[in-house]
Amino acid sequence: YLLEGRAEKADLYLPLEIPKGRRVPAVVIIHGGGFTGGKRDAARELNIGGTLARNGYIGMSIDYVLAAPGKPTWPQNLQDCKTAVRWLRANAERLQIDPEHIGGYGYSAGAHLVSLLATTDVKDGLEGLPSELTAKAPSTRLQCVAAGGAPCDLRPIPDDEDGLSFFLGGSPATCRDQYRLASPAAFITPD
Repeated sequence: YLLEGRAEKADLYLPLEIPKGRRVPAVVIIHGGGFTGGKRDAARELNIGGTLARNGYIGMSIDYVLAAPGKPTWPQNLQDCKTAVRWLRANAERLQIDPEHIGGYGYSAGAHLVSLLATTDVKDGLEGLPSELTAKAPSTRLQCVAAGGAPCDLRPIPDDEDGLSFFLGGSPATCRDQYRLASPAAFITPD
């Protein structure tokens, strides 16, 4: 689902049969792991994907770029997730997905990322596409999410704490705007 040369992959979980002409909802499954670990085919993700498929949904469990010492990944990890949603919408007809009913599931870091998929939109500048393509690309907004253990507001982290520098590229004192952009709560609107 990502550009050629990327190591990250995705697994699709499909119902055994979808009646011809019918469209079904899809769910993006995003693993946890503190932004530094985890895998799309871990036990929890296999269980969720299989359960979704057995109940008539399409599941897509994805890997995304992970942070490492000296290698912060924000906002690339979110952009990887947005690419997965665009991929599902672009392939909706072939896979019989209802493109208006795509949700997300995540735990911990995955919950943080699916929460951002539900609250951010093109106007927020986090799509990861050149501006001329962004307006034409399928939406990356999810209609619903199940988010367990999600860090939703990074803005209150004190400036003197290290915070999530391994992930965001600096402390709150040096990267306050990044902490706001990485906070799903900062994007909550009535819609």
